[in-house]
Amino acid sequence: MITRFFKYLFTTKAQRDQQDLEVAQAMFRNAQLHPACKLLDSLLERNPDCAGAWMLRGAAKRLINKPKEAVADLERALTLDIQADASGCHFQLALCWRMLGDETKALTHCA
Repeated sequence: MITRFFKYLFTTKAQRDQQDLEVAQAMFRNAQLHPACKLLDSLLERNPDCAGAWMLRGAAKRLINKPKEAVADLERALTLDIQADASGCHFQLALCWRMLGDETKALTHCA
C-alpha cells in the first residue's frame, strides 16, 4: 500500500491522466459505463484538452441513452487533436444523431 502511494506521488500529471484514461477504457469494455463516466468527469476537470477522454465519455453516454450529452462531448473531441480516431468519433456522432432522429446529420457524419 505504501509503495503504491509513493508511486502515485511521484508520477506526473500526464502519467496519472493516462492511467485514469486506461482504467476508464477498461471499465467501458466491461460495460461499467456509469463508473467510467465518473472517472472521465474527474479526468476532464483536471485536463479539459484530453480528446480521448471526451470521445470515450461521449461513447459511454450514447450507450446509457444520453445522446444529446454524447453529441456535446464528441463534438468537443473533434475540436481537439484526436490522433487517428476522428473517423471513430464521426461514427459515434452518426449513431447519436440517428438516436435523436436527425438522419441528415447522421448521414453527414457517415460521409
